Amino acid sequence: MVGLVVVNVVHADGDLLVYSPIVITASVGLSLLVAILTAAAGVLISLRIGTVQEASQMLMMVLLLPPTVAGPLVMIVFRGRLRDTFGGIEPAQALMVAAGVLALAGLALLSAAMARFQRERLILD
Repeated sequence: MVGLVVVNVVHADGDLLVYSPIVITASVGLSLLVAILTAAAGVLISLRIGTVQEASQMLMMVLLLPPTVAGPLVMIVFRGRLRDTFGGIEPAQALMVAAGVLALAGLALLSAAMARFQRERLILD
């Protein structure tokens, strides 16, 4: 939101510069899918770990380690062939694939968390 204000102040041509509806929809949709994935992973991890600190550290490792390793690994493996390999994919196709992968992963983690969660075992008393 701040970026939108800054762009409109710096490049004030009399027109209001805003994101297209597809960009807004994609941003909201992907944010929701990532939030579901993160919440489901957090529930699964917290069921196995004893303390909140350990659970948060494990969740951060699970969420941040794969992209941190995969990013440089993709660059090493493809070495300039990335444009040739994925250059023919339209942005809408890539968005749909990413949304599908996030939705399937979130659904799998959510169903696993719901299967493992047992209210009788909670220590609330």
